[in-house]
Formats: sequence, structure tokens, C-alpha cells
Amino acid sequence: MSRLLVLTTPELADGFRLVGVETHAASHAAAAGPLLSAWLDGGEEGLVAIDEGLLAGLEPALLRRLETSERLLSLEIPSALAGRPPRRRRLGEVIQRAIGLRIGVGEEVGEVGRA
Repeated sequence: MSRLLVLTTPELADGFRLVGVETHAASHAAAAGPLLSAWLDGGEEGLVAIDEGLLAGLEPALLRRLETSERLLSLEIPSALAGRPPRRRRLGEVIQRAIGLRIGVGEEVGEVGRA
């Protein structure tokens, strides 16, 4: 059975839990890696949304397994780290990576083009 999973930092986990999503918290990539490995090894089916800060710190071999998995699809979600580009730009970048189109969000509405 397919399901939606969220793997994020402890600071953001409760927000996802409030909306009823199965959420797992990891304070760093070293803690997230074993959980992802267990899901992949167990043949978990569904979509896992992973905090970009955790995803960036994963071992390359685990990243390759996740990227090539046909059962457990992954989606990067913006991190709450300070010093990041404005939220609207980050959201636009996530959409662009996901569908290959640049779609403006908020003030950028009207900017549509191929990536």
C-alpha cells in the first residue's frame, strides 16, 4: 500500500504531524540514513518528502538508491535554514526541478518557461 512519508528536522516535524502526515524526525543526515535504508530494504511504496538539509548530507550510495527506486519516490522540501533564498523563489525552484518548468510564485506570476 502506498503512503506519504515526511522526513524532516525535529523543529518542523510537529507541523507535518498536525496535518496528519506520517512524519519522522532526524536532527542530521546520519540519523536519517538508516531510516531511509530500512524503507528501501523493506520495499516501502509511496512518496517520501525529505528536508533538503537532510538530503544534502546523505551518503552518495544511499542517494543513488533513493533516486533509482521505483517503489519509494522522493521529493525534496525546502529547509528552514537561515540564509536561504526567499520562500517564493525556493518554491519556484522545487516546482521547476519536479516538472521541468519555471513557474513564478507570488510577485513572479506570469514568468513561465522551459527549464
